[in-house]
Amino acid sequence: MVDHPAIVPIEVFDRLESTQTEALSRLRTGDYGPRWIQARTQTAGLGRKGPVWQSLEGNLFASWYQAIELDLRHMPQLAFVAALSVHDVLRPLVREAARLRIKWPNDVLYDGHKLCGILVQSAPLETGRTGVVVGIGVNVTSAPKLEAYGTAALNDIAQADVSADFLMMRLSHHFQIRFAQWQAGDFGDMAKEWFAVAYGRDQKCIADEGLITGRMAGLNGDGALLIETESGVTQAVSSGTVRYQEVSCS
Repeated sequence: MVDHPAIVPIEVFDRLESTQTEALSRLRTGDYGPRWIQARTQTAGLGRKGPVWQSLEGNLFASWYQAIELDLRHMPQLAFVAALSVHDVLRPLVREAARLRIKWPNDVLYDGHKLCGILVQSAPLETGRTGVVVGIGVNVTSAPKLEAYGTAALNDIAQADVSADFLMMRLSHHFQIRFAQWQAGDFGDMAKEWFAVAYGRDQKCIADEGLITGRMAGLNGDGALLIETESGVTQAVSSGTVRYQEVSCS
C-alpha cells in the first residue's frame, strides 16, 4: 500500500449533464488527467447498463479520469479498486462497519441497501493508451426511492453527518492508494479483500438466469465472480445479474 499518494486535482461544478460524460469528452480532446470532476447536481447522470442515476442534491457525484497503459482484459478490475476505495472511506464513518458490504461487482451496500454505485468506462486514444473513467455516486444526504431495490443514505447510518465535499476529499486520497496498489500488480490481494466484505458470500447465488447456482468462491484474475456449484464445479460469471437467496448454502 502507498502511504502518501499523489494529490489529484478536484474540479467542482455546480451543475453538469454528467461527470462521466464530461470526463470522457476531456479524454477524447487531449486532457489525459489524472483529475476528479465533481458536480453538485447532474441533469443526466449515468448508471450501469443504461439507467439514469438519480442526482439528488447533497449527494456525491464524481468521476476520476486518466490515460493509462492498460490490457483491456484487466479493465473490469478497476470496479473493485473503486469499490474498495469507497469501503475504505465509509467504514470508519458508519455506525456498524460489519453491515457495510460490496455486492458484485461494485455496489456498496449497508444492510443490503444500496449506498453507492460505480460505473467504469473507457475510450481508446490516439496515443495508444486507454482513457479510463471511474464514476462514483454516493447517497450522502438522501436516498432515491427505487422500485427494484432498497437504498440508503450515509447520514442516516453515520456516526455524524458529513458533506459531499468532505467525502470527496477522503475518496480522492483512498482511491489513489488503491489505484497505486492495483498498478503495482496487487489485484490478487485486493480480490481477497473484496471477498472478505462481499455481499452474499454466505447465501446461495443464482446467475445466468438460473443456469448457475451455488456458493460464492471469490474472483478470478479478470474480476469475474466464481461460483462453486452444488456438484463441486467452479464456474465464472463475468456479466449479468447475480441474485441471492436468504438461505445459507449447505
